[in-house]
Amino acid sequence: MSLDNKNILIHHNEMATVATGMSDVLMQNISSHGGTEFETNFTVMVNALLRIKECGSMPICQLLAQDEEINSLIQASQLRRVSDILQTETGYRGTSNADNQYAKTISYITHVKGPWYNMSLSEPIDKQYSNAVLKLKLNLFGALKKCAAKSEATGLPEFMSRLCAIWEAVKTESFSIGLQNTDIALAFSLMCTKVSQWEDSFLEYMESWLKGATKKIFATKALNAAIQNGLLSELNDEVREEVKTEVDKLSSKVEAYLIEDSLLQMNTFRPILMSNMDDLQERITEETIQRLDEVNESHRSSTQLETFETLLEKEEESKLRVLVENSKSTKVLFQDTELEEEFEGAWSKTLSNFDFRPSETDDITARVTHILKDNLINCGLQKHRKKLEVIIQNQKSSFQVFDEHFGYRSRLKHMFEDNNRLQRLEAQQVACKIIEEYKQFLADKLRLPADFSDSYITKLLENVEKALKEKSMQIRSTFEVDLKVYLCRAACQDFQKLHDRYAKDRVLLTCITATKSTYLAEFIYQFRKRDQCQRVAQAFTSMVIKPTVLDYIHRPLGKRIIEDLQNKVQQFQSPRAFFKACWRN
Repeated sequence: MSLDNKNILIHHNEMATVATGMSDVLMQNISSHGGTEFETNFTVMVNALLRIKECGSMPICQLLAQDEEINSLIQASQLRRVSDILQTETGYRGTSNADNQYAKTISYITHVKGPWYNMSLSEPIDKQYSNAVLKLKLNLFGALKKCAAKSEATGLPEFMSRLCAIWEAVKTESFSIGLQNTDIALAFSLMCTKVSQWEDSFLEYMESWLKGATKKIFATKALNAAIQNGLLSELNDEVREEVKTEVDKLSSKVEAYLIEDSLLQMNTFRPILMSNMDDLQERITEETIQRLDEVNESHRSSTQLETFETLLEKEEESKLRVLVENSKSTKVLFQDTELEEEFEGAWSKTLSNFDFRPSETDDITARVTHILKDNLINCGLQKHRKKLEVIIQNQKSSFQVFDEHFGYRSRLKHMFEDNNRLQRLEAQQVACKIIEEYKQFLADKLRLPADFSDSYITKLLENVEKALKEKSMQIRSTFEVDLKVYLCRAACQDFQKLHDRYAKDRVLLTCITATKSTYLAEFIYQFRKRDQCQRVAQAFTSMVIKPTVLDYIHRPLGKRIIEDLQNKVQQFQSPRAFFKACWRN
């Protein structure tokens, strides 16, 4: 290599190292049209990444391949493997995709084949090119979003300090990899390719293990929570052991590879690769346990769905028998609306009796308190907001009317009426009536196959205000506030039970409710099918079987009558002979 080429190589390495060190997101342009510089650019990029890794930082790499030549694809794949192995920070770890549940998506390859080859500027842009550019933009903005939190607090002084530190390290060549070295980059990229192949084999093994674990989960009875949880705990322990064993094998292979390759025997590479192995073990263990939980949940949900369908089918069967019998006896053709009402009864009964699995539920007290607070503000009663603090307390006593519920003039006016007894009695009766209306309101809502809604409390408060307006009494606003607080405390306890019932398995309930129309259609179809069969059978009986049976009975009977008359013809020649024969018989 000539002196000029060496200087150019050093300059490229310096600039690449500085640019890489100062970047949170780094986009590398890869094109095989660069001629002899194609391989040089690759080694410069790998060396820059290795040097910056020594400094303790690592950018997110975005790789832009501008053509589909085999050399560009290979180089892009190698750079992505290098970047992924060097990048072990969990904050930049990607989510799993559909093709490979365990794939890290730290760096991305975007293939953008430019529209400028053999075309004029007036021609429309190729749709494939537009999609590729859009994908590139999404990847870039996604990477910037990931590192935004990390660099948010970085100001100009920190940036200048970082720039000076990197530039000083470049000037003094304080990196373990020199600015003229090209062999280490190629050796490290080859090793990254090898490690990537070993990881792929490991992931295939874990996929195979997961299939076996899935079969074990589906072979158990999902309704027995103790057995199911015990099996899941065993499988989670087995996952940790399996992953640790396989990763230890990978680590041994990496150690052997480092010993065999003389270019990689420096202390720089071993910590990087071992850190990558630790990250791999933690990531695969966590994701496999998560997938086991998903399989277990899927099994339990499908089993519960089958149980619900069985119970619903029994309720529907009893309804269908009654409907068919009614149709048979009354000869009335039922309308769809009538059948929907019957189905709704079976549906509501099945839902109310179905044993949902318990799960975490939230307390509705805060929601009720917030609604009541807004109501008091809207009614101009915000001065009584301190009374809301008692809502969280359990309510055991009944509502009581006190003297402070009445104004001073009202109490003075009724002072001689046995200590305001009549006035308090009237207010107590109004309160009892409103409380009875609330109990009826509660009963109506509990019969509905629906979860608690904030609108229940809003409607309750409106009912209180309406009832108090209808009954004119000389009473203070504190009576209205105390009554509302009392009813809201009761509603917290009563509707919490309803909310708990429907919060037990919200996902399953959502799934069941979404397919309600399908169950209804099947119910109507089954009735129409049975009812039609019954009507066809009745028509066949009356039009075919009955005439045939009557003909079968009447034809030989008439013949026998004729034969009998012919045999006794002498007896019927005269009335005298006929009566004589009858007298003898």
